Amino acid sequence: MNQITKDPDYNIFTGGLNMDDKDKVVLDKTGNYGMFPWLASLIDAKPKEAVNRPEDRVHGWYGIYYKPIITNDAIVGVVASAPTVNNNNQLVVTFTDNTLNIFRPNDTVTDGTLYQNMGTVVSATPGQIILQVAPTTGGSPIVWNTSTMFQPGANVTALFGSSGLGDSQPRENLNQTPIYIKYNTAVARENQSIQTFLDTGQTWMDAPVQGIKDTKLWFYTYQLQMKKRILKQEDFRAYFSKQGQITNSAIPGGTINYSRGWRDSVMASDGSGGIYRGITSALTQPVLEEFLNCIADRRANGSNTPIQLLMGRGALRQIQSFVAPFVQYPGLENTFGGKSVKGIDVKRFSVAGIDCEFIMPPFLNNPYDLSTPSLSNPNFRLLQNTIMAINLDASPRSYMNANPTPFIEKRYYGPVCDCDYIRPGVYGSRGGKSGISMEGFNTAMSMLDNAGIAINEIPRDSVGWITNSCYTFDTYDCGLLEQY
Repeated sequence: MNQITKDPDYNIFTGGLNMDDKDKVVLDKTGNYGMFPWLASLIDAKPKEAVNRPEDRVHGWYGIYYKPIITNDAIVGVVASAPTVNNNNQLVVTFTDNTLNIFRPNDTVTDGTLYQNMGTVVSATPGQIILQVAPTTGGSPIVWNTSTMFQPGANVTALFGSSGLGDSQPRENLNQTPIYIKYNTAVARENQSIQTFLDTGQTWMDAPVQGIKDTKLWFYTYQLQMKKRILKQEDFRAYFSKQGQITNSAIPGGTINYSRGWRDSVMASDGSGGIYRGITSALTQPVLEEFLNCIADRRANGSNTPIQLLMGRGALRQIQSFVAPFVQYPGLENTFGGKSVKGIDVKRFSVAGIDCEFIMPPFLNNPYDLSTPSLSNPNFRLLQNTIMAINLDASPRSYMNANPTPFIEKRYYGPVCDCDYIRPGVYGSRGGKSGISMEGFNTAMSMLDNAGIAINEIPRDSVGWITNSCYTFDTYDCGLLEQY
């Protein structure tokens, strides 16, 4: 037990009476968290996609990171009103967006109807294009019909360029300005006071935890609990956080950064957002298929791997319910289509050529922190009916070394991202590593000093964790389905 020692922390007389080793019987029922850190690590480590790199530092001002995204190169406009024919037998088409100016002279366009009516742009101004006739099959020019062609609500799409023989002119440059999404790294901290527990010194711990450095006191159990608690906070922050900055905060340090979380990234209205569906009734197969099809459409030019669906138990239960009639089992083998079936099991789903894989993150199923019940699926809680469609592939990048980048990245500001610290406790003012490890403390102070963040002194009687990071989400080809 090593109770007789000169070190007062471990002295039986100054440390209190000897007690049982309570650490051996602590049961942890708090759940497992850290889904977003796990996803970021998983994607960063994927081979053959040139992603393999550590978490990225932010080279900016006070941890502000801008992510430029070009989402789509499709040239499409929605018709606002019935077209007219001018004196030159040209069709005048106006758009619902009177600032739209992405069509170019020489673009041959279609109205997207069953008949694929076409014309070629001769001039374009904001909110309007003027078309000359295109040929019908066989060579004759089409005849404009303002009652059936390019009608209100039609999606006008540029298909290809058409140029004159022998006198082809250069085309107007089509510039696409990237959408700049702002992310803010933010400081998160957790502490566990140890002064109270040091009064009994090592008398509650008969030996260090084997193989783990500096685990000499029984508060090590509380240190693990603290780490799990901050992982839960990381999940909630990555999912729910709003974008912005509070500059007049009463919290020490003055300014608090909030980065845009997953939910707000999907629901973004700046063009970078993903597919969002909020439903107020029970999930049905058509609703799920429409949701998946929209995501597959966004990935048509890129990913061809399965769509990963993070979902709670409520959503999984409903999917199992409406696919049950399609699966039959004699004995242990599925006979719907034979032994080898591409269809439904507990963790997979395939429909219309779209393969899905299911993952159940703990924070969606958490029954304590987020206990609001669902009105449309009352056996489960609100968040348990959520489906997150994520993309584990890397997205193409068009600049620098053109290496792909993942849809989720962890960014931090300062020389290090995360650090632990242990400060001296009840005996206080002794320096160095006498009695209790100081490892991590200097790193923590350096991290915050170099990042230009004002902090209060780290409490002397605590173990703690400081992280200075954020997650950035490229959710254009991802999705969120919420069932209320």
